[in-house]
Formats: sequence, structure tokens, C-alpha cells
Amino acid sequence: MPVFLSLHRLKHIRSGFLEALSIKSNLPIIEPDDKEQIKPGRAYLAPSNYHMFIELGNRIALSTEEPVHHSRPSIDLAFPSLPRMYIEIN
Repeated sequence: MPVFLSLHRLKHIRSGFLEALSIKSNLPIIEPDDKEQIKPGRAYLAPSNYHMFIELGNRIALSTEEPVHHSRPSIDLAFPSLPRMYIEIN
């Protein structure tokens, strides 16, 4: 299964966090592009200042919609979209 990370990050700092996580992870960690196909065995880190959703077709969608509780990315938006992927796998 893929892993999805939606963490509060400073929007003006674009590098360093992904690299730090990659050093400690056994999975490749990537910041996905909009509409990127989800692949098993990878960790997807929501890019700084973007909400990350899972769309039908097992694709990642990125959005700059308003922050939720002062956060973008927001787990409050990402989490409800995850069952779509599970439904398509089974």
C-alpha cells in the first residue's frame, strides 16, 4: 500500500524536509505532481502550501483552496478522500 503524508509545513520553505524524511525511510518519498498516478510502495508527501486529495482512478489531486484551520495542506481534506483508493483496489 502507498503511504500519504499531509503535514503542516512552512509555505515559504520548499526544500530540506523531503530530503530529511528520505534519509530515515525505507520507502521512496516523493512530492507528487497534480494528477500523478498512485503506485504501491511509495510515500507521497503533500507539497508545501497544497492540499492533497485522492481522486477516482488512483490519482493524486493538488489544490490551493483556502487553508483549513489555518493549514494547507490539511489532513481534514486529505483523509476523507483515501477510501476512494481502497474501494478501487478491492
